[in-house]
Amino acid sequence: MALIKHAFALTAGLLAFNAQAAASYIPALYNFSVMYDFNPVRGPVKTLTATVKSEAENYTIKVALSPEGCIDEFTRSDVNQYGNAALTRQGNTLAGTLNNSPVKYVFDEKCNIVSMTDQYGTKTFQTNRAGLIEQTTANGQKLSVYRYTDGDSFAGSQYYLNDKVVSYSDVTYADVKNKPLDFKMTTTFGEEYTVNGDSACMYDARKVPVECTIVTKKIHDNQVVEEAHYSARMAVTYY
Repeated sequence: MALIKHAFALTAGLLAFNAQAAASYIPALYNFSVMYDFNPVRGPVKTLTATVKSEAENYTIKVALSPEGCIDEFTRSDVNQYGNAALTRQGNTLAGTLNNSPVKYVFDEKCNIVSMTDQYGTKTFQTNRAGLIEQTTANGQKLSVYRYTDGDSFAGSQYYLNDKVVSYSDVTYADVKNKPLDFKMTTTFGEEYTVNGDSACMYDARKVPVECTIVTKKIHDNQVVEEAHYSARMAVTYY
């Protein structure tokens, strides 16, 4: 979703937001939106282009998918260079570079994500009945857990360090059916601080969030100590 980690730039992990058009999510596309911070959309997506801007960031995501819902090509281009990625599908793997270092994602026969290997090691992913990431682990240690509503909208998450929760988030929607990316989100970092986010979007006829704005506020001791503004634009083609 756009502005997943970036909408909550202080969050240690990645979140995915709901973008409810017709049909269901393509699991591979949804899960990459979790990891690379852009809005997923439902339906038989062929290509997706997302541009995200804030006071500090400016990056573009481009994704091309096969008719079966596998990611054929993926790029992330950031003017600040950090987070840049260029990946190409080779059988059941999506391989290339991330931050100028080798990276490889492995998928099963249904294009559901299984693992990711980079210079830091291998992460494994547990997915739910819809193919959406439910838990991430590395070296036997739990890193993150994600929750979803009955309609597969993102509902919240927990992030772990040494088996202890270091942050957790909750999302609420005023009208998830008609405005699936209009939400309020609260992320809590122990007793240190909280980040509140408020998102509002414009939608096309398929309820694709073609343009969104998010305002985040970092709160410490009941005082706003930091505020950030994000904007995201989306263009999608379908099979």
